[in-house]
Amino acid sequence: MAVKWKEFESYIKPDMTGCPRKVVADAARRAAIEFCEETQLWEMVSEPSAIIGGHAVYTPDAPDDAEVTAIIKAVFVRRDEQGNELSRTELQPLNDSDLSRMGNWESLKDRAPRYYRTYEPARVQLIPAPTETLTDALVMTVAVKPAHNAKTCPQFLLSSHAAAIGFGAKRDLASIPNKTWSNLGKVDSYRREFQNKINMSRRNKNTANSRKSLRVQAIRFI
Repeated sequence: MAVKWKEFESYIKPDMTGCPRKVVADAARRAAIEFCEETQLWEMVSEPSAIIGGHAVYTPDAPDDAEVTAIIKAVFVRRDEQGNELSRTELQPLNDSDLSRMGNWESLKDRAPRYYRTYEPARVQLIPAPTETLTDALVMTVAVKPAHNAKTCPQFLLSSHAAAIGFGAKRDLASIPNKTWSNLGKVDSYRREFQNKINMSRRNKNTANSRKSLRVQAIRFI
């Protein structure tokens, strides 16, 4: 369920006397964008996409009113001729150090990828480059943020993180000079509260992720 930015008013407007509703809504959107960038709490699973033989670089689709900020996970799915799933393999992410140790990775080719690297930041390069064309073979979990012109955001940002977004919005609004709602003396306080909420959300997410995976294995290049 999507909510409009005006739903954040009660967390912002009482401290911003005289601030127009549209200005409040715009500040809420900017704060939500920053919050999602910093925490990567808003995740979505992409629709399965085709893998094209000889083509290694892929870009996940973003949902309406949103932009992809990071690739969280990439999965290779093999299917039979009827489209039924036969196997599912999570691809291993590689960083620059991994690629350096791997050597001439850009020339590697195989029927199916085993690794991926991320860049730009919403593109993945499959390694080895796949040689087969396969339908609905790549599924990506991505972190997203509201687009700069988004009219709505997901319900969970309001129900679980409205206070954080409110602090971010008030930080920006209070710093605008010569307005009835200007309050330069409160800017640092709002900034600290916003950052504290971001840090807490990161810790909670990291704790949840660590419970999902209690053992980390070293990457072996095959």
